[in-house]
Amino acid sequence: MNSASTLISRIVNSLARAAGDKAEILNQDKSIKRRMNLKKLVIISGSARIRAEPGDPIPAIQRYDGVFERLLRKYYPDLVGLDILILSPTTGLVFAEDKIGLQEPIKGSWHEFLLTKKDILRLKQNNMRFLRDLFTRRKYEEIYVNVGKELLKMIEGIEVLVPTSTKVTYAQGKGIGPKMSHMKEWLKPYIRQRKIQ
Repeated sequence: MNSASTLISRIVNSLARAAGDKAEILNQDKSIKRRMNLKKLVIISGSARIRAEPGDPIPAIQRYDGVFERLLRKYYPDLVGLDILILSPTTGLVFAEDKIGLQEPIKGSWHEFLLTKKDILRLKQNNMRFLRDLFTRRKYEEIYVNVGKELLKMIEGIEVLVPTSTKVTYAQGKGIGPKMSHMKEWLKPYIRQRKIQ
């Protein structure tokens, strides 16, 4: 094969690769658009670990500094088709982007914090009212819940508020590590560049 034929062959191969790359990018864009039309909701625990600075209100995803918040912060700019709610005894349910001020966590472990049954019932009523209003305005294909046993009591019965077509998925595993892995795996399709380390 002479040099001219070799050059033409290289150009043809390069154009074919470029066309293939473009087709793959277009397919990824279509896939992302489909996911954005089929929105999902993520509900996570608001950690007892919080950032004290700044004292002025900042987004909840920045104020709470637990492992699940840190995981979501890592991919937050690239997440598509997701709404994120953070649940804590001090703020109730808030969207990740909602700005909240500095509030001291309730004393006691987040696994067994010091709240009476009456307190839990009151907080649950507020949360369920919030969710009922949200679900009348927004429709979700799936809800992913990753909260501790005690916090779960505050949104228990969420299934009755959504259509039967809405899937409710709970984080699997015992302890933070397994639940972190499960959530990380669940998030993969909704990260724009799908780069999970």
